Amino acid sequence: YRALGADGLPPVPAVTTAVRAGDAWPGVAAVARRLVAFGDLDPSAAPPPGTAIYDEPLVTAVRRFQTRHGLTADGTIG
Repeated sequence: YRALGADGLPPVPAVTTAVRAGDAWPGVAAVARRLVAFGDLDPSAAPPPGTAIYDEPLVTAVRRFQTRHGLTADGTIG
């Protein structure tokens, strides 16, 4: 985790309402980068830079992250 912290991962913007599959949200790139760093998202499935749509590969990766951390694995960011 120290190595991840030294990597300079971008901050994730605050979520004001739940983010669900298909939603546009400016934090998509930051979340994708973190999910790749944590091993929950294959780098080849990461959205291209500038993408703001929360798509199915990210939803699946968020579910994986939620499951690993004992959270309800609904794929919703909130």
